[in-house]
Amino acid sequence: SRYRRMKMIVDDFERKGTEQLAPKQQAVYNAFKQSVDRVDRAVNLITDDEIRRMIAVRFINGQPHHVTVARFELWHPSTVDRKINKGIASIANTLKLWEA
Repeated sequence: SRYRRMKMIVDDFERKGTEQLAPKQQAVYNAFKQSVDRVDRAVNLITDDEIRRMIAVRFINGQPHHVTVARFELWHPSTVDRKINKGIASIANTLKLWEA
């Protein structure tokens, strides 16, 4: 996913030291860092703990759908899908608020 790729790039730049970056790399780092931080904050603002955990497993950790459903085996797969969709909507609404 795009989030995971941006997170990996930000982590790599931070491991190597951001003070030594070329101007173009610094611009990419700043843009990616801001995007990653916004998504992380939006995920943390999800009020339902179960939904937040499902979003983390599915998108933040990058697990496939069937692994996410198996991880939450107490829930019916359609319930897991519904809760993931609620989490996606919550994140999208939060990001829209911050962009306005």
